[in-house]
Amino acid sequence: MTGENKNQGDNSFVIQGITTTPRRDEVERVSTEASNEALKRLQESTTLTEYFRWHQSLPIFTINNLDWMWDYGGVTANDVIEERESDRISRLCEKRASAAESMKQKIDELEPQDGMLRVALKRIRESGKSSYRYATLASFPEGTQASDVLDLKMEKNSSNNEIDIVYFEPTTACVNHACDDLFKTNRDNAFYIPYKDVYTATALLNGKQNETAEYLIKNNGEETLKQDTQNYLLVALHGGFSNEFVRTRVSDFWNKQQTKN
Repeated sequence: MTGENKNQGDNSFVIQGITTTPRRDEVERVSTEASNEALKRLQESTTLTEYFRWHQSLPIFTINNLDWMWDYGGVTANDVIEERESDRISRLCEKRASAAESMKQKIDELEPQDGMLRVALKRIRESGKSSYRYATLASFPEGTQASDVLDLKMEKNSSNNEIDIVYFEPTTACVNHACDDLFKTNRDNAFYIPYKDVYTATALLNGKQNETAEYLIKNNGEETLKQDTQNYLLVALHGGFSNEFVRTRVSDFWNKQQTKN
């Protein structure tokens, strides 16, 4: 076979620069089967809770995220699908759906403006913890688009007048800090953020980019320097931070439900 080299003694092959083993082949098969099932269930979702469940399963059902399970004997596609149907995941997705619906009401109270995102924040205090975390909903301005993990798996079904709306929940301290600063300024009121494409917004970050672009740049007791708060959140809303993964273009679901009705 062209481009194939056999490594003697470990049952592995190198094909076009990728080392494949029986274990990797099995992980890839399970990943593919689980992803296909999640995509099917996502397309059949009739509630936002279910849409969140299966949409947010897709980044989890990758080879790199599943491979560790084979250190403990491996799993089947049915195993990983059933784990996403657990009560814990159900409660989490129900909370996210409720937060998205409540924030959409606040966004709808703001008049659309050219070149502006309409953004709402929801402060969440988890039981037994003193700190807050946040959920965010952002309506992108007409004529712009928000990317989504689904763009790699299926063609977006949209008309020219549909607005992209993104639900985002920061998991890193830096983006959560930015959300906290914005919430202190705006409280429960929706607000505007000037639109920039992801490349422009990312280029404006102070310091290193992607997951190493810290929000708090300097804090030496005499001087505190932070990133531009709105731009920092905008990068996250675009999916510009590779270590932020709770991000869903919920308008795909809402638009589909309106079409059915």
